[in-house]
Amino acid sequence: MRWLDNLMHFAGGVWLACLVVWWQYLRPAIPLQDFWILLAECIIFSIIIGLGWEIYEGFFRFIKEGNINEMSDTISDLVFDMMGGASVAIFMWTKIGRV
Repeated sequence: MRWLDNLMHFAGGVWLACLVVWWQYLRPAIPLQDFWILLAECIIFSIIIGLGWEIYEGFFRFIKEGNINEMSDTISDLVFDMMGGASVAIFMWTKIGRV
C-alpha cells in the first residue's frame, strides 16, 4: 500500500518537526526570529530521523529477505519526511503572524 507508506512518512515528518518546534521555541518561550532557520531545523531533524529509519528498515530487510529497499522507495520516503517537516515550519510561521 504505497499511499499509506507515503502518508505515514509525511505524518512522521510532521510529528518530528512538531517536536523540534516545541523543544526549540514553545517550551522555553524563545521567540521565532527567522523563517529560514525554523525551516532548516524542521527539515534537518526530519531527514536525520528519516535516514535512521531507512537504515533500520534496510538492515532488517537485508537480514530477512537478502536485499535492501529500492532507492526510489527510500528517496520518496525521505521526500515525504521533508514535506511534513516543511509544512510544520510554514504552519508555525503563519500561526504566529510573521508572513
